[in-house]
Amino acid sequence: MLELAIDKKVEPVVIKDLQRHPAKNLVTHVDFLRIDMNKDIVTSIPLNFIGEEEDNEAMRLGAILNQFITAIEVSCLPANLPHTIEVDISNLAMGEHISLTGLTMPKGVTITALTHGDIEAHDQSVVAVQEPRLMSEEVEKEAVDSEGEEGADDKSEGDSE
Repeated sequence: MLELAIDKKVEPVVIKDLQRHPAKNLVTHVDFLRIDMNKDIVTSIPLNFIGEEEDNEAMRLGAILNQFITAIEVSCLPANLPHTIEVDISNLAMGEHISLTGLTMPKGVTITALTHGDIEAHDQSVVAVQEPRLMSEEVEKEAVDSEGEEGADDKSEGDSE
């Protein structure tokens, strides 16, 4: 939230759109949205994933962190508007995830997706710690190879008769 002076009057605003020059990364245009400090606003807030990979046991063992959502739409009074929502991934084990209902929201901030009736129907995974496919494919390949070797032994025994 910002305060913008318009005709010598200070107005509370939020940035609605920001455009940058493609090569120079300079701001070329900004759209502001005037807000009423006593009414809820709906806006998208970025998620900040905290808890380094070296702090997470599963990721040290080769797990992959999949971030399915990087920002969420929230509703709140402008005074309660957070800059980011923190998501702590340091304690996630292999196969575990954090969903929208598992996020810790600041006081007065509501996730809009969870206000549309059945919470379970709108709850989504935000982040998950998963076993890499390569690891599971190697395990499957080893299992197939060991079965193939046993089958080859049986075949060669049958051919010699």
